[in-house]
Amino acid sequence: MTPPIQPSQSLSVALLYDDSLDRHGGIPQYLTMLGRGLTRRGHRVVYLVGESSIDRLGDAEVWSLARNVRVRFNGSSGTIPVASRSRDIAKILAGYAFDVVHVQVPYSPLMAGRVIRRVSPSVAVVGTFHVNSERVLPKAGARLLSAVTRESLRRFDRMMCVSDIASRFAHRWFGLSETEIVPNMVDGHALRSMAASVYRRPANGPRLAFIGNLVPRKGIETLLSVMPAVAAIHPRATLTVAGDGYLRPRLERSVRQAGLSAAIRFAGTISEGEKAALLGSADIACFPSRYGESFGIVLLEAIAAGAGVVLAARNTAYAEVLRETPSALSAPDDADELARMVLRFLADPNLRAQVRGRQQQIAVRHEVDLVTSRVLGVYRAALCRRRGGRADESRTEEAEVSLAY
Repeated sequence: MTPPIQPSQSLSVALLYDDSLDRHGGIPQYLTMLGRGLTRRGHRVVYLVGESSIDRLGDAEVWSLARNVRVRFNGSSGTIPVASRSRDIAKILAGYAFDVVHVQVPYSPLMAGRVIRRVSPSVAVVGTFHVNSERVLPKAGARLLSAVTRESLRRFDRMMCVSDIASRFAHRWFGLSETEIVPNMVDGHALRSMAASVYRRPANGPRLAFIGNLVPRKGIETLLSVMPAVAAIHPRATLTVAGDGYLRPRLERSVRQAGLSAAIRFAGTISEGEKAALLGSADIACFPSRYGESFGIVLLEAIAAGAGVVLAARNTAYAEVLRETPSALSAPDDADELARMVLRFLADPNLRAQVRGRQQQIAVRHEVDLVTSRVLGVYRAALCRRRGGRADESRTEEAEVSLAY
């Protein structure tokens, strides 16, 4: 029998994710920051992922366990495994002697599900649930996936959700009743350092910024439609659109036809340093996503990087993150309200400063060190449950920090 975990003992952690680490997105960002936060504290991290081109991420090894195909889900694209390698799974689980396998949920039975079924009884299995949608098809897909993963879901010792709205989705469509909210995280120090290291030209007028996939769900068309009203009052205002997606050719053509090419720049996919600099130099960072968000890590990134103010659509997840600054939220798909909100904040520097101050406090509460502490508290509680021992063994420094969070 494996002895109970000791409160100060370093852990061996597998971060398990069906999709690829090659693409940008909220979950890869979460995994990257969590892995760094864990390794900084002396824990060993290994990424077990779907088809990816990298073999290291920071100080952690990356193992690709599957062949993936691209799919569309919940208004975005991603990849899912169609075949995983049982021999590699067995070899890795035997060779690394993990204490914790941390699964990103929902997951496929064809890769993560197979790993979960093979882990030793002494290994704690925890999850983070990342999904929410208001649409019928994603809900139906979630119900089907919950049915095919029901058996492996029983193996979990603890389940985290990144937001209250994700928790409600997990309960309604996956039947997960025992969950706890442990939010996404942001590395404010890293963002500010990267932003400071990139040269920025002096502004000739107000700067607006958007980062995200160029798909209808993200509301980019609504944002572009407000720029004529903004340009009429602020002729030197510019909007930088960073990200890519199948809408990009049509959006660029529409901007040219409207004569707004000087005001709207499409930057495509940008580096982490460029992202930090773009967000940090923006007077307004705007994210009018229409639906399907479970959290909104980009909101925290924009705040932490130093944007003048962050504006967003009032979808359920973004409204939860920015609930302390309701004046920075507008109705999804309402271009007129978004235009009025943008113009109001451009016209009133004091309002920008006031809302920015409240938003900075939101980012502080989501700093990577604090959230990593909460995750570690969950790991140790799960290990106590799995291996026996007193419940208060999980009251480590990490757990104490999480109580004050």
